[in-house]
Amino acid sequence: MTADGADYGQAQDDPGSSLDGGEFFCIFCEVIAGRSPGNIRYRDDEVIVFDNRLDWVPLMLLVVPVAHRTQAEMWTDPELMGRIAALAVRFGNELAPGGFRLLSNFGEDALQTQEHAHLHVTGGDRLGLYVRPRPATMSAGEGRQDLASEQPNRSLDR
Repeated sequence: MTADGADYGQAQDDPGSSLDGGEFFCIFCEVIAGRSPGNIRYRDDEVIVFDNRLDWVPLMLLVVPVAHRTQAEMWTDPELMGRIAALAVRFGNELAPGGFRLLSNFGEDALQTQEHAHLHVTGGDRLGLYVRPRPATMSAGEGRQDLASEQPNRSLDR
């Protein structure tokens, strides 16, 4: 189950599937393979762009490599990242001309809920602050649970 309360996976005793027949479940691989629904806005042999299921702001797209990769693998592949970045900027400019945000989550502390690499394109409305400022008296790890519990129980990741 993801931080947004949705269950995009399968039961632990059902390993699910991937594009290469591996023993894991990946919702992005399922959308890419056409086994799960997705509003696909662009696709080529290496990159796909589709709507995020979440709709917190008018524009919430995911720009995803077709091949299952980690965030680090995507970001450190200059050719792939260049194509992903160009598509993200193209869609951001076209669909949110007043401004948009590009972001990627890396790891649990950043609320990354999908292993498959992806870049978020959000916009279409005033997006506000990236994070709530921490009180000057609070250390980096202190109060993490309290702050997390005050946030809506949802994630930008599908």
